[in-house]
Amino acid sequence: ATRPVGQVVKTPPFHGGNSSPNLLRVTTEIPRNPKRLLGVSFFLFSGIAGRQPGCLTNLSVLCYNPTRPAGRSCVLKRPAERFDRMDEVQTNNETEARTELSRREARKAKRAGRVTELDVFRGVAVLLMILDHTAFALWGLLPMAFRDFPAADGFTGKLVELAKDYWTWGVRIGVRYAVLFVFLGLTGVCCSFSRSNLKRGLKLLAAAMVLTLGTFVIGKVTGERDITIVFGVLHCIATALILIGILEKLTSCKWVYLGIGVVLTGVGIALRIHGSPFMSYASGPFPELFGKAFVGLIEIGSDCFAFPFHAGQIFLGVFLGKVLFKDRQPVYRKPSAYRDNFLTFVGRNSLWIYLVHQVLIPLLIGIVLACCGFHLAL
Repeated sequence: ATRPVGQVVKTPPFHGGNSSPNLLRVTTEIPRNPKRLLGVSFFLFSGIAGRQPGCLTNLSVLCYNPTRPAGRSCVLKRPAERFDRMDEVQTNNETEARTELSRREARKAKRAGRVTELDVFRGVAVLLMILDHTAFALWGLLPMAFRDFPAADGFTGKLVELAKDYWTWGVRIGVRYAVLFVFLGLTGVCCSFSRSNLKRGLKLLAAAMVLTLGTFVIGKVTGERDITIVFGVLHCIATALILIGILEKLTSCKWVYLGIGVVLTGVGIALRIHGSPFMSYASGPFPELFGKAFVGLIEIGSDCFAFPFHAGQIFLGVFLGKVLFKDRQPVYRKPSAYRDNFLTFVGRNSLWIYLVHQVLIPLLIGIVLACCGFHLAL
């Protein structure tokens, strides 16, 4: 016997508003097991005379248990777990979209406080610095790392000679001083945009120590101790930033930075006027050599920056930054939108690019030379 399938549901008013719809009732029973039957009732609506058949208005799935009294039924709802999973996926997608949007807004807000010209000039300076270091790696480092490089005759010999000629070229030396002045001056200018130059200096000093450790390892591998950098450009900038961070807590007068910059630069020029000969680490006790290299009397290591001469340029940059960028806004023009391009990317990431290229360029050239049949001097 067929049990009742429930009360007939009338069509809602929004299906045409027919007060007396023509309902078609279809009942199907599907046996699942001897004790349970599944009844599916479809209520289909077709409009009033002259209209097309309407859509499905109601779907109820009724299951019946023979042990239950007649007229009682259990309405099976659609599985809640499926909707929970769908809601969870949708929530995760919305969360990821909001997170990505917030990251973009954070990057945009961070770049909004930058000045395009500063990053462009700094990017150009870093690229020229990379060119310098590539030339030095070709004629200074790699011939010590490979016993048969360069070949006497051939492309590699001409390449090394070209790199050496570039390194000793008078124009290159003049351009190098100009690039260093721009780079160090911009470093000082950017101090006007920093919330804590002391923290920046400490982070940069940690990065400089990593560079020292890396060059020390390379010197051990190649047998050339003089490759080790003990006070290079990063050490010099980090020391200057730490001093600027301490000085900012004492005074904000721009003329103080101008006076310190003029004095340090003048002392540095006076100490370097007779030249700074290169000295090997084996030529004397390390503390004495480091002290002379710090003030600019000698040069040690593959990268050496005398503190008075170069730090003075950073202090001069701080003065220019306080004059040209009052309240972190350029005074010589109206603030404009930040322009994101290759040069500004290099300028924004100058520290990481400087650290990575010091190791990456010799490594890549060394891999190419090893693949070409040159042998390491181990």
